[in-house]
Amino acid sequence: MNTKPRKSIFKRILVPAVYGCEQKSAINAARAIAGNENVMLIGLVYIPPGSSLSSAAVPVQEVRHMLRRLSNVNPGHRWAEVYATHHPWDEIVRITERVKPDLLILEHPCHFEILKTTSTAVLTHPPCDIAIVNSKISS
Repeated sequence: MNTKPRKSIFKRILVPAVYGCEQKSAINAARAIAGNENVMLIGLVYIPPGSSLSSAAVPVQEVRHMLRRLSNVNPGHRWAEVYATHHPWDEIVRITERVKPDLLILEHPCHFEILKTTSTAVLTHPPCDIAIVNSKISS
């Protein structure tokens, strides 16, 4: 049996680790496509308009803890920042413009609900290549 990892056209896959979502399926899909070392996680915490960004202190710490745990379990995973934002989808667009991933993987339906966007809006104006996965993908 060939145990050598497959070469992938996707060298950098971005998966948002969104507070309130499990995103296990998105992470599993990213690992299956490109292996642990090519998966980049970014943390996002949605703050409703009118609420202070400082109200996100505890959720941001929880997301950081989750990212550390994921990095320990899957040593190849890289994670960048955790962002607290009133406009989570706009933040994702800014991040993709900066880090230039080959693929952004979003998990349906949770990512769309918390990112305050729709699959139609995302696919109409994608910031990069996008894969949408069902929340039922197993490891």
